[in-house]
Amino acid sequence: MTTLIPRSGRRRSIYLTTAVLTTSALALAGCSLSVPSDQQPSDQVIAPASDRAHGATWQRENFENFYEQTISWGECTAEHSGFSPENEELLKETGFDYANYQCGTVTAPLNWGEPDDNRTVELAVSRTVSTGGQQMPLFTNPGGPGIGGIQHAMSLATDPSFAPVLESHQLWGFDPRGIGASSPVTCESDSEVAAVQLAECAASSEVANYMGTSQVARDMELLRSLAGGERLDYLGYSYGTMLGATYATLFPEKAGRMVLDSAENAQWGALTHNYDQMVAVSKAVGALADRCSELTTAEGQAVTCPFTSERQMLDYQKSLTDKPLVASDGTEIAGSELRDYLTSQLYGPDVMQGDGLDLLGKAKAGDKESIDTLAEMIASNSAEIDTAGQLVVCPSKPKTPDVQALLAHMKEVGVPEFIGGPEITDEVLTELTEFDCAVLPATGTDITTSFDASKVSTDLLVIGITGDHATPYQHGKELARQLGKASFVTLEGAGHGASFSGRSTCVDELATAYLVEGTVPKDGTVCQPDEFGAEGSEQE
Repeated sequence: MTTLIPRSGRRRSIYLTTAVLTTSALALAGCSLSVPSDQQPSDQVIAPASDRAHGATWQRENFENFYEQTISWGECTAEHSGFSPENEELLKETGFDYANYQCGTVTAPLNWGEPDDNRTVELAVSRTVSTGGQQMPLFTNPGGPGIGGIQHAMSLATDPSFAPVLESHQLWGFDPRGIGASSPVTCESDSEVAAVQLAECAASSEVANYMGTSQVARDMELLRSLAGGERLDYLGYSYGTMLGATYATLFPEKAGRMVLDSAENAQWGALTHNYDQMVAVSKAVGALADRCSELTTAEGQAVTCPFTSERQMLDYQKSLTDKPLVASDGTEIAGSELRDYLTSQLYGPDVMQGDGLDLLGKAKAGDKESIDTLAEMIASNSAEIDTAGQLVVCPSKPKTPDVQALLAHMKEVGVPEFIGGPEITDEVLTELTEFDCAVLPATGTDITTSFDASKVSTDLLVIGITGDHATPYQHGKELARQLGKASFVTLEGAGHGASFSGRSTCVDELATAYLVEGTVPKDGTVCQPDEFGAEGSEQE
């Protein structure tokens, strides 16, 4: 897929990608519905898909023809699924049968909020055959926003820790609308101004106005029905927890066993929550600096540490602001670039973090090749969301941002030095108060106050990591409270994404027992990462 979307420069609110395989477009065969080409909505007001009175029965009755389609499954070929020889070699190494993957497309309404609007979108979907021959579907989403889900699902299926779950379920993946191969939003802009990019995209692309979380949750309800599932079992990470919580709120009668891992809560679009993430990143980067001397590179070598404590890291950040590193092409690496680079390193496992710090250490020592490589990485790797991701976020942002609440919260929490503190300056505030979403009609139409899963049949499982830099731990705890019928499990440690990620056998076993047997962990259960013991530890 060639998607011409300029970066908006917004820091990624919730980000996780667990896919080992490369993400690419999928050209998939499937069903299609005939739609009049001249169909237009009655007006420019975006009808909210978040209406909680419009449950599963209402949706099926008002969009009955979509429920009558049949998915045409086909092979996920290298040509259409983006598998490189390296990807295929990985499948061989894990011993997973590539033939177990199937791909197809599903046609869904463009606007679930308006039954009379006949415009449609095409959703790229995949399923992985259950190794136990079971038909119960389990849907998964890796987070984002703005990240496709098919490659994530295919990768998850190869993980040995996930094998018991795959024995009891078919694993379904999908690229959310507007993302990946699901009617991808394609926008062009000559402007570097994020608000202009968003406004132009919304004006030129129909899909851009209907990418909110409630629209995608309603897509999931359609997929559940087409998959033949009596309930929706689900494993969602990061932003995917917001998708799962939205589904449980809109369709409690269909919600099944749902794991919400590295979770946020319904106010995830609020200014205070964006700030909390910046604070969490600051703490995580400081902790990373403190343990640099304990890390190794992928080759098992000691890291050339650029610093060995948070204080040294902050001093180096300040020194780069005064005297940047300069690459061969003249690119400067100042304190702000160091901040972006260190933030991006938090999303990788320890071995990647070790390699990242090793590169930075060599660059600090003056190695020109390392400086050039560092500059290239900073230019290509970031923890920012692009325009497509913003189109997902904006409907969940409040229509009127509460700046007074932000200021009060910043005074109460304090401003980390890593982001420009300790004073509350205009420079710090500018990054937090760019209200680009105001240009979109859909802003504020999604769930922005509280989720409610009090009517689900099985308690949801919410997992939080105490040192999570992307979805602060306290927000996951609040989500469990908001849902009203959920068990909260804590993983003590750092990182983002607890289950089936190699972090904790304890968490993996709890999530497996929940998904396979329906065993809900005791609320308040605490797990340790595996480095504290071969099996981790569980406390209550």
